[in-house]
Amino acid sequence: MGIVWATRYLGQAAPERVTGTDMLPALAKRCAAHGYRLYLLGAASGVAEAAAERLQILAPGLQIAGTYAGSPAVSEEDDILERIVQPRPTCYV
Repeated sequence: MGIVWATRYLGQAAPERVTGTDMLPALAKRCAAHGYRLYLLGAASGVAEAAAERLQILAPGLQIAGTYAGSPAVSEEDDILERIVQPRPTCYV
């Protein structure tokens, strides 16, 4: 829904709901074309890594800054933020 709200805010409403998975291949290609480093956060163990491999096939040259599986517990937030910030990604998914 965030994408729908953003397009409405920009005055160019999307004709339908756009999910993150709908956008991910295009985002990966854009990141590869501009040298942006993508960080994949969430999902079950191994899913983000598999997604990274697939995206690198779809978007040759894509740089994966890192991956982290699972939904963070409040007690783990500081460690997770450091894990994400340390490799200096330019895009987060």
